[in-house]
Amino acid sequence: MSDLINLVGFDYAQAIRELNQAFTYAELAKELGYDNKASITAIRNGSMPSHIHGEALWALYCDTFGRKPKLVRTKQTMTPLLLARGP
Repeated sequence: MSDLINLVGFDYAQAIRELNQAFTYAELAKELGYDNKASITAIRNGSMPSHIHGEALWALYCDTFGRKPKLVRTKQTMTPLLLARGP
C-alpha cells in the first residue's frame, strides 16, 4: 500500500516555548491547571501532558495567538492487515 501521512497532534514543547513569550512558567502552570511550573518545564523538555492538560494548552494557544498550533506529522508505511498476518 502507499505511504500515508497521519496527523498525530501538535508540538506541545513548541507551543510552550511560544506561549512563554506572553506568560511566565508560573502563569502557564496556573492557566493549564498544574500545581507548579515544574510541569511546564517537563512539557518544554518533551514530556506529554495528560489529555486534559493538552486540551487546555491547545485552547490557551488559540486564545493567545488567534490560530491553532502547528500539527506534528509523521510519515508511516501502512501494511494491509491481510498481508501482515500471513497464511
